Amino acid sequence: MKANKAYDIHIFKLSNKEHEYAFDVDAGFFEMFENTPIDTGKGKVLVALEKTDSHIAMVFNIDVVLELVCDRSLDVFEHKVASERKVWFKYGAAYEEQSEELVVIPGDAQIINIAHYMYEFILLEVPMKKLHPKFSDSENDMEEEDELVYSSLEGEEPEEDDLEENEENEAVDPRWEKLISIKNKNK
Repeated sequence: MKANKAYDIHIFKLSNKEHEYAFDVDAGFFEMFENTPIDTGKGKVLVALEKTDSHIAMVFNIDVVLELVCDRSLDVFEHKVASERKVWFKYGAAYEEQSEELVVIPGDAQIINIAHYMYEFILLEVPMKKLHPKFSDSENDMEEEDELVYSSLEGEEPEEDDLEENEENEAVDPRWEKLISIKNKNK
């Protein structure tokens, strides 16, 4: 990832209260990251930052439209991303990511670059199977058509006697007659 100072937040100068920031997301934003599955997109990320003596809490409100390539048809389509994510920065001895939502930063840290957090949160909203919206209705129809529905006796549950009668009435392959006679003898 190439560092971009446009996504730096100077935390050292901030007073202990809530602050708000707005960051633009465009094709240039995604170019900062290598091997990204996202070519382009546009939108805004609003960051609400609350600073205290012991920690910094950031809430990312993401409102971005991505251009994705359909896995089935290779057509380009727009995918709307609207989500909210939180990250807590706790002061400590050295930088350490303890979980997705908790990061330890050095007590003397002056800047937090949030570009990679924004990128990861956007990337988490990209579906594993990228399908153009034109396939969403037809796929549901296909699932319904492929569904196997078994019905006997007009919605009534068949009784065991009915099943045995059906088995006896069906033509039996001569190779299986011996096994069936053994099975019936054991009943």
